[in-house]
Amino acid sequence: MTNTELLTRFFEAENARNWEVYRGYLHPQVMWFLHTEDTHMPVAGREEYMDRIMTGYQNSKATFTCERMETSTSGNRIVAFLKNSNGGRSIDIFDFEDGLIRWEYEYLLE
Repeated sequence: MTNTELLTRFFEAENARNWEVYRGYLHPQVMWFLHTEDTHMPVAGREEYMDRIMTGYQNSKATFTCERMETSTSGNRIVAFLKNSNGGRSIDIFDFEDGLIRWEYEYLLE
């Protein structure tokens, strides 16, 4: 499976709230850097990542679509342009290691 296919399945699992499958795409030492215009929050490790994402979706039915993906020559870096059902947008940069998401840089465009 290519990293592009892996990321597509990761997004599908997130929209379906299939947290067991979703968790399986994350490297144990995943780092997620969430950036708004006012804050920059690092999230370290698979467990903290899962806690943060599941808390964020509590009481929410929002889903999102990936409007476009750009992949590096090696296939190990993917830039995704996302839009959620509430109109929010973000640009996310994913780096892969050993077939798992190792780094995510998310920039919210509010």
